[in-house]
Amino acid sequence: MPIKWNKITWYSKLFAIILFVAVFYIGYNLGEKKVDTTPKDEIQKQTVKNTAPIRISIKDIKEENFSGKMPTIVGNSVLASSARAYIKEQISLFRAEANTDVPEMRKKFGTDSPVATYTIEINAKYFKSKKTESILMTMYTYTGGANGNDSYKVINTSLADGKILAFLDVIKQDEQSVFTEFVKKELYAWRPLGSDGSPVFSDEVKNLEFSSFENWSLNDNNLIIYFDKYSIGPGALGAVEFPLPLNKISNFIDSNFL
Repeated sequence: MPIKWNKITWYSKLFAIILFVAVFYIGYNLGEKKVDTTPKDEIQKQTVKNTAPIRISIKDIKEENFSGKMPTIVGNSVLASSARAYIKEQISLFRAEANTDVPEMRKKFGTDSPVATYTIEINAKYFKSKKTESILMTMYTYTGGANGNDSYKVINTSLADGKILAFLDVIKQDEQSVFTEFVKKELYAWRPLGSDGSPVFSDEVKNLEFSSFENWSLNDNNLIIYFDKYSIGPGALGAVEFPLPLNKISNFIDSNFL
């Protein structure tokens, strides 16, 4: 008997039901596969992204009113982003100063005059300890005169959660005053190799506070405090990296960083 397609019969109803169930089943399973696989792929990509290593290179700066060098930091962590933001800010501030001062100096002293030669050089180094990772930046600026200036900037993050660390996160709160006095005592007693006398200015060290230790880093053996040029001694002393052995200061340090 021929099928009448324009007439609803019991077998056409059955065919429609079977077709609906089949389409639903196939669609549901495809959807399940998409739900199951897509997040895994995204998580894998995110893991790779967050563990990408920090890479540092140096590039030259040559602008109308100043020259120098600056780091290019590749990485997507909070540490890398913070370091890039700091570098960008310092270059911007120096550019504003040079663009204000240098044109007038050239008019007054001549284009080739040393006083009209502004320079900024920033270098960066990445390293980590068992509990922290750091980018140490050294900055040299010259804006005329006999000597330039050297300074430090250190950014530290926790390996546990990637958050930026302040020094008060590392030194126990109830030990910070005692720690400050300990550092002063160590600085007074410090004798660089080949020197019999103290290289520091007594008054400068006396006035140090806990907040003076904003630039610091940890390695597996030492806590290092960084002092800018002129901050604790004469210009001849330069910028200072002052290591404190962890075995001497463990009672000051929060247990999360030992």
